[in-house]
Amino acid sequence: MLFVERHFMKKITLFAGLTLALAALTTTSASGGSIYISRTGSDSASCGPTQPCASMAKALSVAGDRDEIICMDKSAYGALVTIQQSVTISCAGDLWEAPAGSIRINLPAGAIVSIEGLVIDGTGAPGTAVSFTGQGSLQLHRVRIGNNPGSSSSGLFFAPNGPAKLQVSDSVFYANGTGTGGGLVINPQSGGTAQVALERVTVVDNAFGVAVDGSRSTGGINMTIADSMVAGNFQDGIVATTSGSGAPIGIYVKNTRSVTNAIGIRSIGPNVTVRVDGSSVIGNGTGLSFSGGGILATYGNNAVSANGSNGAFSGSIPLQ
Repeated sequence: MLFVERHFMKKITLFAGLTLALAALTTTSASGGSIYISRTGSDSASCGPTQPCASMAKALSVAGDRDEIICMDKSAYGALVTIQQSVTISCAGDLWEAPAGSIRINLPAGAIVSIEGLVIDGTGAPGTAVSFTGQGSLQLHRVRIGNNPGSSSSGLFFAPNGPAKLQVSDSVFYANGTGTGGGLVINPQSGGTAQVALERVTVVDNAFGVAVDGSRSTGGINMTIADSMVAGNFQDGIVATTSGSGAPIGIYVKNTRSVTNAIGIRSIGPNVTVRVDGSSVIGNGTGLSFSGGGILATYGNNAVSANGSNGAFSGSIPLQ
């Protein structure tokens, strides 16, 4: 009888220990890697589906590496946010209406941040909406960023100081910058490299549309722009520039329209190569421009017309 009682007590003790361990695990990972936030939530809550957090900052502090933060309804979810770990932020349906100049991303090597459903309307306040430094990868899907009119303001300023990747799809960047800023500005810093893919992206009414600058880094920049619209930007629609000692830049523009900008597509400086395939350059002040050793090449299947000055490609590439 004594043996049975001792054996039974050991089972109770083991069960209690497991229960406490599971409770601690549930509190830490918020329902197995999913963190929930809601405008009616509380930052003193557990951040689970029935007790969501209220702010993105709290959700990020609770999230483990590569966890997912899920928006349950539409909200600003707090002020300035800094993201420093791998995380997926799922706010499909434009549920994250963040305030102006509100997101800073600084990642270590190998980290991945994926954001869906972000909306930032600066409501006329100056400042860059999303800035990226460090390394790793940033993925933006179905985001809308605009109305940030400061002279150097950008919708997205991508300035890695190590190997980095950027993927943007089904997104809109509008009315960013009035001078040197733009919709998307790619500007790696010392030690930085950038692999960039833009697909089904609309970039309208910015200072510059898509601007790539390799002058601050010696690492390479490789970009593809596909199935996109770049229109009505006050300066260049698509521009790539580097210095003699700067990063080599390669841009491939596929099935994209660059229209009603000051300059449609421009390639500036040595080690810059822009290849244009099946795209339209129409209604710009100047359609095409290359200088300083920059290459602006055509596959011979583009529409370049009705610009103030059409300009010309620097050469052609045979289709294979």
